[in-house]
Amino acid sequence: MASHNRALTATLRSRLDQWLADTGAKFPVPDPQYDAARQAEVLHRREHEQMPQLEAEHARYLDPDWQPDADWWGSQVVYD
Repeated sequence: MASHNRALTATLRSRLDQWLADTGAKFPVPDPQYDAARQAEVLHRREHEQMPQLEAEHARYLDPDWQPDADWWGSQVVYD
């Protein structure tokens, strides 16, 4: 739509810029402590180490012979 009505687009942009200035709006800035390599390492570890470990643990719950420990989530096994 902006390409079809350039005058209105310019007016609205000008009004927006003025409103942002009047309200003291803050704009996002890059985090100087952000480390992309570290983030990639964390995500890789989650995907290739932690998730497979959790999936294996959860798969054990589906085993027909699985029995909870006596203190599993604070529960008690009651045999009737």
